[in-house]
Amino acid sequence: MHNVNNTELSSHEETRRQFNGGYSGTAKDSQDTLEFSALTGVHSMIEKYPLSRVAEAYEQMHSGKVRFRVVLTIGAGDKQ
Repeated sequence: MHNVNNTELSSHEETRRQFNGGYSGTAKDSQDTLEFSALTGVHSMIEKYPLSRVAEAYEQMHSGKVRFRVVLTIGAGDKQ
């Protein structure tokens, strides 16, 4: 057994754990990036779907047909 953050894990459990992620900088880096984007007109490339079309958005995403990121929208202006 190994102790990881006060949690005991067997060797088998350890080999099954995965940690994914990427370093994106500090909170200050994120703030600077957002400010730069606002000042220079940089916008993310997304595909919007109203919440009423969530099944379609999910299918498009999993089929690989989405070019960018899918964003679900909520509200009166969601008619697409």
